[in-house]
Amino acid sequence: MRKIIFTCLVLLTTSNLLAEELYYIYKDNKGRTYIEDSISANHAKYGYRIVNSQGATLKVVPSTHTKQRKEDRRRKRSEAAYARDKQKRRDEYLLRTFVDVDDIRETGNKKIMAIQTQIDTTNEHIKAFEINLSQLEAQIEKADRSGKEITQRDVDNIKRIKDSIAQNRSFARRKAKEQKDIRKEYIDYIERFKALSK
Repeated sequence: MRKIIFTCLVLLTTSNLLAEELYYIYKDNKGRTYIEDSISANHAKYGYRIVNSQGATLKVVPSTHTKQRKEDRRRKRSEAAYARDKQKRRDEYLLRTFVDVDDIRETGNKKIMAIQTQIDTTNEHIKAFEINLSQLEAQIEKADRSGKEITQRDVDNIKRIKDSIAQNRSFARRKAKEQKDIRKEYIDYIERFKALSK
């Protein structure tokens, strides 16, 4: 009998706890306080308290939004410090390496001209390959018209020459981009050197 009474008391107590109404107290991003029986995910990120009907706090959930903002600010400060350090090293390099603006311009022009020589040489190779390709295709066409069989060697030679043309064109394009990048880099060097020399 005592067991039955005890079990009933436990069940009654548990059912009262389960039936207890819970409320969420939170603030929106404008600082206004709300007390509601539910909370959206958007508001939950700012943190909230769970209270019972008597107003007793049952649980405090901290803001994840504030933590994220702190982490973002810390990351931005770190990135800014890295950028300042990188700029400082670049400035030291400029002042240590070059005497004046003419020195920077001359060094940049030498690099650009060296690349231009590579581009010109590559273009000459492309022209020579195109002449060889044209001659080979003419020979194959002539042989085909006269009824001669086109050999696998001829087919392979055409493919090899076309591949060489494509590779040389790709190299020339890369070098032209490199040349453009160097020109921009040295223009930036000149502007920065002038600013540092004031």
